[in-house]
Amino acid sequence: MSQELSMNDLSMNDLSTIKKQMKQKQRTLFRKKFFSNKLALTGTIIMTVIIMVTILTPFIISTSPYTLDTAYHQVLNTFLARITMVEIYLVVLCMGHVFH
Repeated sequence: MSQELSMNDLSMNDLSTIKKQMKQKQRTLFRKKFFSNKLALTGTIIMTVIIMVTILTPFIISTSPYTLDTAYHQVLNTFLARITMVEIYLVVLCMGHVFH
């Protein structure tokens, strides 16, 4: 006769204990695999930083995003008015030579 346990021989308490043990083993295996994967860790850290910055931005920045900083725009418009198309072309041309 074999000593194998059938489903009828196990009590409900034994089944719940076995389920808990299996879940614990699965969690442990997941943690081992996850923390050994450097790409997964890096992605998790980057996403956590992005989410934290998104949540904390309203508390860090004191001005409303809808207000217009006229001094900044005045300087920007003055700077842009002085740039000619030839200068833009030269900058783009030089950047093309640098990156090739």
